[in-house]
Amino acid sequence: MKKWLKIGQALKPHGIKGEALFQLFNEEQSSLDYIDKIRLLPLDKSSSLDSEGEDYVIENIRFGNKVIVKIKDILDRTMLEKILPFEIFINEQDLRATQEDEFYFKDLLGLDVYDFKTQEKKGKVQSFYSNGAQDILVIHGNNNVWEIPFVDQFVRELNIEEGKILISFPQIIE
Repeated sequence: MKKWLKIGQALKPHGIKGEALFQLFNEEQSSLDYIDKIRLLPLDKSSSLDSEGEDYVIENIRFGNKVIVKIKDILDRTMLEKILPFEIFINEQDLRATQEDEFYFKDLLGLDVYDFKTQEKKGKVQSFYSNGAQDILVIHGNNNVWEIPFVDQFVRELNIEEGKILISFPQIIE
């Protein structure tokens, strides 16, 4: 059974040869370095993609200031514009196995989040994204939503086996 993981989206074409600008959640350690099979789902009704998604193969990818992708069988800008905008998914089974002390951000979803100082349970990790400078954990709980940078200053302890993260929550100055 395939489990699809969302890794980003594409909103705009790049040039006239049918290349797309991909906005990936994690450009620095992208699984697209070694995975070339992707599933595309429409972001809105302007995309001609099937609502259940369509499978494609990456022909070429260039990482730099922008992630520029050539999708096999998308011959020109006109063909690409018909399927834009779309979300990008990969099959979880295509991911490489992690080494000891390594993890995928998907492994953090659903983990219990505790306040580092008080040990009080604050909520659960619901999602994550990159703001370009760092990865951000989105935590829901106690009728609150926190967006916490995934950096040592805030993420004090991570234990995936126990299903918890200890966070130093920032103090609000009024």
